[in-house]
Amino acid sequence: MTAARFWFDGSVRDAAFVAATDHGFTIGDGLFETFVAEGQRVVAFERHLERMATSCRRIELPYPGDEYVRRAVRELLQSFEPGARVRVRATLSSGDGPPGLGRGPAARLLIAGNPAPAPADPVNMVTVPWRRNPAGALSGIKSISKGEDVVAAQFAAARGGNEALWLNTHGQICEGSTTNLFVLAPAAGRAPKPWKLATPPLSSGCLPGIARSLVLERAAGRELSVGEETMDSSIIDHARNGRAWLFVTSAGRGIVPVSSIDGDELPACPQAPKLSAMWGRIAAGALESV
Repeated sequence: MTAARFWFDGSVRDAAFVAATDHGFTIGDGLFETFVAEGQRVVAFERHLERMATSCRRIELPYPGDEYVRRAVRELLQSFEPGARVRVRATLSSGDGPPGLGRGPAARLLIAGNPAPAPADPVNMVTVPWRRNPAGALSGIKSISKGEDVVAAQFAAARGGNEALWLNTHGQICEGSTTNLFVLAPAAGRAPKPWKLATPPLSSGCLPGIARSLVLERAAGRELSVGEETMDSSIIDHARNGRAWLFVTSAGRGIVPVSSIDGDELPACPQAPKLSAMWGRIAAGALESV
């Protein structure tokens, strides 16, 4: 198996180290993007760049520019075998800074690439007792400050889960620890389409996921409507009773059914194969050269 490679300080190398004064290391000040590359192509690569640039503006972190990040990712991918499937993480820290919270003069970009593992399956979710704050300064930001999600992941793992389910401070469904959440249910009444696929709105505090946006824009069809919807925790009981089905999405995994929640096995979704095939078409149509 090909070893991990890194793009750092202008070149590709076998190892990379940041200074002990880097604020990404000392106080978790920075952003990141993750995606899977197939050779030199990535699903919705430009959206990853756009999200990083937007997040930089929100937290007033200097963004090095699309072309700079694109070139770094391209050079990293070229160091792998042609056609390799590579998991890429682009981390932008605020760089070296003084003791305390004040920022230094320049951000620092580090791109890491590893052979992409097969996605873990099935998804077993565990509801965590803490809450996402949709009014927080980092709400909706892919921040490297991931302490909350580490604690949530440990909580889930101790209960047989591999993905945490977050509610927000209003008691509404928000997201997974590394994924967005969708709910599939039969449409109510005389709706023109028999199935409805819904995800919490960004106002819930969830991350604006790349796969989430692609599903919202491109998944609707003759039998399926797609949209945002505020949901409370009663949707979990609906999933247990087979009146609704939970799915998670991420750029690396696509759309995957949730097999259990809080230790309870969920009924299989009869539409899961169709949704999986739908994601395959969406992903193929969204592949972009780096």
